[in-house]
Amino acid sequence: MNLQQFSQEFDKRFFVFTHKKIKSYKMLAKDKDIEAFIEHVDLYLQGGKRLRPYSIYIGILESGKKLQDSHWLVMIAVELIHALALIHDDVIDKALTRRDVPSINGFIEKNQKIVRGDKTHYSNSQAILVGDLLYAAAFQALSESKASQDVFSEIIQLLDEVIVGQMIDVKLASYPQADTKLITRKTKYKTALYTFSRPFQIGCLLGKVSEDTQKKMFSIGEQIGILFQVQDDYLDMFGSEQILKKEIMNDIREGQQTLLTDHFLKHATEDQKNIFMKFYGTSFSSKHNKVLQALFEETGTKMFTYKEMEKSFKKIRKSIEIGNFSKKTTEAFLDVLNRLEARM
Repeated sequence: MNLQQFSQEFDKRFFVFTHKKIKSYKMLAKDKDIEAFIEHVDLYLQGGKRLRPYSIYIGILESGKKLQDSHWLVMIAVELIHALALIHDDVIDKALTRRDVPSINGFIEKNQKIVRGDKTHYSNSQAILVGDLLYAAAFQALSESKASQDVFSEIIQLLDEVIVGQMIDVKLASYPQADTKLITRKTKYKTALYTFSRPFQIGCLLGKVSEDTQKKMFSIGEQIGILFQVQDDYLDMFGSEQILKKEIMNDIREGQQTLLTDHFLKHATEDQKNIFMKFYGTSFSSKHNKVLQALFEETGTKMFTYKEMEKSFKKIRKSIEIGNFSKKTTEAFLDVLNRLEARM
């Protein structure tokens, strides 16, 4: 199955599970206001890329084993963990929408009426608790899967890394220029290991794939993940809003430190830095986009990043080619890589 085919099969099972949980949570609450934003979770969960469960599937695929109900439950658990991470991320970023749908905190703030207290604080608090409900649901799915201890340990490691990665991310948005190693560590924890390497490993463990193959897949996952994040950062600066279906330059507005901003600040003149800092971490309008894009072109950051991505695509293809994977696994790897290339 390619990613699109897999997503269709996954969503059938995912939403059967989540609809049951949403129904049970509403019955527990017996309160129309709380029921309303628990119900909104169903809409919020629609439209995800499903990269993490697909990465688990690729690991199982290499074993040659048929997918079992227990495998699907582990994939559901990991996707629910991702959903709770997104909900908490929306609170941290003060984001009121995600994928053109109101975020949980955004939905509550718009639709709930309170008679006292800070409405934003109320909305954020309830959104965090909704995320916690999905965390509980994830561990129910894991429990029902009867996954082995090594699978549990890998998922706990995934959680440890993404949470610490998010902590680094929050720090980087509030502190002066960081060193490249810290930015790379954030990218590794929040994207590379979380989205690809650990899910590949979980799939390999479920399929009982050899340790040698696990190591090769883990390495490829890390390469794909870092490329994926750098590409995201690049598209946030130079991408088409019509294609991306979202506003660009959000990283600059939020004061995010990325590998692009790191390269820029190391190669910019003082005048260029001063112009950049006037916009960095501020809510500037889109009419200033071209000024910022020109700065990143003048310092060579745009060309440098593009060439590094081209090198990464070639390197990953070579790693897949020499990995001696099954035909189906190779096709699944290349499907992910081709989709990334198509974004350029």
